[in-house]
Amino acid sequence: MNSLKEIVTAWGIAVCVGVTACGALASERQPSVPPMSREASIALFSRSLNRPNVLEDLVDFPFRFESTNERKTCETVITSATGIRKLTLCLDANWKLLLENLGERPVEGLKQTALKDLPSFAAARFKDDKGLWFFVAWCNGDGVTYQLVFEGRKDSSRISRVLIDQEFVE
Repeated sequence: MNSLKEIVTAWGIAVCVGVTACGALASERQPSVPPMSREASIALFSRSLNRPNVLEDLVDFPFRFESTNERKTCETVITSATGIRKLTLCLDANWKLLLENLGERPVEGLKQTALKDLPSFAAARFKDDKGLWFFVAWCNGDGVTYQLVFEGRKDSSRISRVLIDQEFVE
């Protein structure tokens, strides 16, 4: 998988090739990542939880971050880029192990699934599938396994919701 820098750099060059004055583009906010598949969007999202400028281009607003933890930290519904910045700060303070594990390895077992086939921890939270897609994945760390459920609109590769289940193992 290409690094974020390689993806963004390659995309930025491709955009400027067909434009006579790339400086004109600088005044308008340009996406930091190119359009991509749902799988690629989820993979980049998972590795960019501490990069608000990248996440802004990977999520749909409103965006919902949830966990199954008894102690709710960082759970929120975000309606703007400002909220994304606040979420990344909260994750950095409260989900260090998750960020560390996802930073070291990509999510595994990524597959699209139907609402009825979501893991049991997600079944009660996801009620409607009209116009939506779902993906599940997991990440193993040292002594912890994370299961992730991603949701988005069928007409988009952007993520509108993520639910994380965290299980500590011995």
